[in-house]
Amino acid sequence: MPKYKVTALSKGTYIQHKGKPQQVLSTAFHHPGRGGGVCVVRMKNLITGAVIEETFKSAEQVEIIDLQSREMQFLYTDGEDLVFMDPRSYEQVSLSADLLEGKLQILTPEVKVYVLFDDETALAVTLPSKVTLTVTDSPDAVAGNTVNAAKKTITLETGLQVYAPLFIKTGEKVIVDTDTLSYVSRA
Repeated sequence: MPKYKVTALSKGTYIQHKGKPQQVLSTAFHHPGRGGGVCVVRMKNLITGAVIEETFKSAEQVEIIDLQSREMQFLYTDGEDLVFMDPRSYEQVSLSADLLEGKLQILTPEVKVYVLFDDETALAVTLPSKVTLTVTDSPDAVAGNTVNAAKKTITLETGLQVYAPLFIKTGEKVIVDTDTLSYVSRA
């Protein structure tokens, strides 16, 4: 694996640090009054999800790792695992639900995601930025006297509950942001 100076790191780079794969979130170069400069690197452990800050001397080198990102299609849930399929080779892979970091209610069959692999080990799942879901329960609501736009809680096909405007009805399709798990618009 190639080694590079820590000053060459940028956001999104994958490195091997203390024997664990890490994703660089940010870097900041500081040059104090005396001595050599230092680079403060904020990184996320791809196995545990922990975010740490590490200070490196500017002359230090880090090992950059080459990870594969493959498009996969969600098929179904099997107990604690999620089953995905590679649409090109039809190979099925079973992954832990922990890789989704609590966003299991976004997945519907045939949703396409990107899975980050180190050799054959899945490290992370990247969801699409927005998904379209069908409203299964939308109670009638009355606006009344409100200062801001009135909202109501709707239930989607996956069981996810989000706040949406009063005009959303049962059976409609809505777009949900996967980062914030919130309503964006009608589909």
